[in-house]
Amino acid sequence: VYTIQTVVHVVWKEDEENIDDQRIQDQIDVLNEDFRALNADFANIRPEFADLVDDTYIQFELAGIERVQTSNTFGVDLLGGFSDNLLKDSAAGGSSPWDTEQYLNIWVCNITPLEVLGLPLGQILGYSFPPVNIADYPDLNNWPTDQLSAFQDVNYDGVVVHFPAFGGRDNMYSDPNLGGDITFQGRTTVHEIGHFLGLRHSWGDAIELLGEDGCAVDDGIEDTPNAATNSQQTGCDPSKNTCGSGASDLPDMWENYMDYSEEACQVAFTNGQINLIRAVLEGPRSTLLTNTNTKSVDDLAGKVNVFPNPAADFLNVQVEGIQDYTITLRDVVGRVITTAYNQDQMVTLDLSGYNNGIYFVEVSNDNLRTTKKVVLTK
Repeated sequence: VYTIQTVVHVVWKEDEENIDDQRIQDQIDVLNEDFRALNADFANIRPEFADLVDDTYIQFELAGIERVQTSNTFGVDLLGGFSDNLLKDSAAGGSSPWDTEQYLNIWVCNITPLEVLGLPLGQILGYSFPPVNIADYPDLNNWPTDQLSAFQDVNYDGVVVHFPAFGGRDNMYSDPNLGGDITFQGRTTVHEIGHFLGLRHSWGDAIELLGEDGCAVDDGIEDTPNAATNSQQTGCDPSKNTCGSGASDLPDMWENYMDYSEEACQVAFTNGQINLIRAVLEGPRSTLLTNTNTKSVDDLAGKVNVFPNPAADFLNVQVEGIQDYTITLRDVVGRVITTAYNQDQMVTLDLSGYNNGIYFVEVSNDNLRTTKKVVLTK
């Protein structure tokens, strides 16, 4: 299992853009569920794709949060490029990255709507780039030369996400630039990290308006079915099959995190995609794996006691010698059930609404972490 140390930069102008710590942790939890195939809707994958999807064995640990209040605006101009020099530079009103070779940096801000020559074209939810040096790895580089952006810069490497799209599950936001009400599932960040780890869009980025034959354009991944277009307009349509026909032909895979389908449709990466992103972590992004600044387990284990165990309707968590810690209750497959932030030496968790079974209580602060197994029986 590969662990990527992650830093979130919140660059905000209006109060609603200054998302809180819990929402940041919710997004990290979504990443760990989706990349580890622990998301509950993983079971929604259609039978024809069931053998093609799996666990990436990649997880994310929140190493830090940076907050910067700014007077700047940030956006993308198709003619002028990305305003990364502002967003990712503290001296320019943004937030400078932590060491980009050691940390995944994620910037959360208000991305202004896309426009060309003053004409609005819509809202971008996020963007990121593959490794700057991916062209040095021919076996991994499935990107056309014209898509390896001139704006890539190892000093500003990372992911940018529009603030409404960043967070946990069922996060609803109303914005006319997004067509009204939209419900996010934290998967914009999953999608953008896919690009960061070398994945292209699953349909291959063909542009029909320019006369490109989408069925002749591929994403370089063998087990993602060819598709003429993305699924942004068609949604989760089980009959959608824009390339090929016949009994052995697969439909368009709108369940894929690298499509533009609704976030509620997206549930998995394919094995081919998993092989590529793990190879990218072992190659052009291998320095991320040399960061050993993980939380120490042993130093905290003897300071945490949970009782009664087995538990029925409540559980006491006793923590000695540390303050400002987080308690996270997870089920047996790792899904987060509840989270609490505390300073007291004794905390009581209400378990009356939970089913019998095995649970895990994780106690952590900035530097320490330990986990205790609890059996719930009523």
